[in-house]
Amino acid sequence: MAGRDGESEVLGNATFGQLEWDARMSRWMTTCRLPNGASLEVHITPYQTDRHAFVAIAEEMFRWAIDHERAMLSTAIRSYLLDLYNEGWKQEDEPLLTEPRFSAHLEWRLLKLTANSSVPIEYVYDPGELYEALGGHLISVRLDKERQFKAAVSRDLTPGSVRVPSGSNLCPTLGRLKKRKQGFVNLSRNPQSGRHRTRTCDLCRGKVPL
Repeated sequence: MAGRDGESEVLGNATFGQLEWDARMSRWMTTCRLPNGASLEVHITPYQTDRHAFVAIAEEMFRWAIDHERAMLSTAIRSYLLDLYNEGWKQEDEPLLTEPRFSAHLEWRLLKLTANSSVPIEYVYDPGELYEALGGHLISVRLDKERQFKAAVSRDLTPGSVRVPSGSNLCPTLGRLKKRKQGFVNLSRNPQSGRHRTRTCDLCRGKVPL
């Protein structure tokens, strides 16, 4: 059933099956079945483009994302996530993880396809048994407009950034690395002294006072 802007709509599609338009979030939503039998939620966000025309573009993006998911995840783990876990997230009595062992914990839950050229494709993973070690965050792997690995970040279960008090264990990067420079990017400076007042976790963007 077609709907006007601002209204719900259901659209049949050969690739995605039944797409539902979420007027509040301005995106198409559906659930697809992966070859291994697992369910994958798919969000298609057209931004300022025609939402019906963008579905055809998203079909090609979807097929590409499915074919390259393992390679993109492997790149993210090798280039960033594995070192971050072994050097910051894990407890001292926990063993170091290899790439295959780290990857085995991740369950692909969500694929985001957007008309945003800066991050057109985003894979989101549930860390499984590593959930508590990662402070209740989901892992997001983002690609750039050339469909190359751009960044790995963590996503809270609810929209918006996660603000973490000093000493909190909610964010493992902040909780375990707050006395080290690794794992943080500078956030703000005191205009009088020039010293940095806060740092932010480079994954969840949570803030901790210095």
